[in-house]
Amino acid sequence: MSFKQWLIESERTGNYVAIKSEDLSDFFTKIGVKEPVSGVSPPMSDYHCTLIYSENTSKDTNYVREIIKNHFQDSFTAFVAGAECFDAIPEDGERNSSKSCIVLKLNCEPLVKIHEFLRDVIGLKHSYDVYRPHITLRYNMNVEEAHSIRDEINRTISNWQITLNNIYSQTINKDYV
Repeated sequence: MSFKQWLIESERTGNYVAIKSEDLSDFFTKIGVKEPVSGVSPPMSDYHCTLIYSENTSKDTNYVREIIKNHFQDSFTAFVAGAECFDAIPEDGERNSSKSCIVLKLNCEPLVKIHEFLRDVIGLKHSYDVYRPHITLRYNMNVEEAHSIRDEINRTISNWQITLNNIYSQTINKDYV
């Protein structure tokens, strides 16, 4: 490890582990749902499912990546269980009730197993009470539009599957969106 990398790693601010999703930038077009007007989409290469978000730990990211690689496969098919609205990412620590994120809920037992392994074996502490596997399609949307699109997606999709691969581990990026 270079000195620069050591400095970066020594000032960790938490552990974040996720798995990349197939590109979903044309998801709305594929299912025939109008593209949202409000909010921010993830960059095309950054659709992902969070495996654990652990704000108060500082495990070496290379160690986490290697131990996962030694215990789990790196590619999964997840079934889409529908769409849901989550709270928007807080601005300055305050929730904004007029904003929401729209996500695809996933059914995929291996994702739950990896989350439990990260929590119970590696010692990461999930920052949320419950782990709910999902992929965010849009951040910080107008809440009414998010609810409308969520309902339209839930009427439209059935038997959708998404390919997930390439588990990665990094320190938490507080300025993601």
